[in-house]
Amino acid sequence: IEATVTDKSRRNIDASDTLVVGRKALQLGVDAKAHLYTPGDLVRMEISAQTANGDPAPTSATLSVVRLRWNNESKSDEATTLATQRVDVGSSGVLLTSWRVPAGSDAVGRLRLLVEAGDPFGGISRTWTEVLVADEKTPDVYVKHQGLQLVADRSQYEVGETARVLLISEWPQAWAWHWIDSG
Repeated sequence: IEATVTDKSRRNIDASDTLVVGRKALQLGVDAKAHLYTPGDLVRMEISAQTANGDPAPTSATLSVVRLRWNNESKSDEATTLATQRVDVGSSGVLLTSWRVPAGSDAVGRLRLLVEAGDPFGGISRTWTEVLVADEKTPDVYVKHQGLQLVADRSQYEVGETARVLLISEWPQAWAWHWIDSG
């Protein structure tokens, strides 16, 4: 916003400031520490809450873990809630929390980590991120297949670390060549 005021001596006095405008007063975030898990793994995540100005916003929220399975006939995801828990984000605006993936095949596939909280402006503020759960015996992760996809466990690795990578293919029982160029 900019304003110019002219005083009695005809001097112009200018001022400007930034104003944040949004539909929600509460801005939520959720970040899983990895992208790929196996049954039984501990999913560590960071949940954040802040005002539209970026100040920390302590709040109570609901964390839901939702399994998503792509339905090719309806061309949409089918959602099943696996777990729900109440979480409290403190005065720092950040909460480190975790959830254990159940052992077995019920949690295999795409999981949405959904965070919802009441918004001071009314309604619900929500955010989510998705992770994949699979092991070496998983035949399908129930996603909308789009050719060949490589899903790495993390975004970055240090030299000498072993990367866990999931290969998703729309062609079952197909062979693929993969090589790593280190140079």
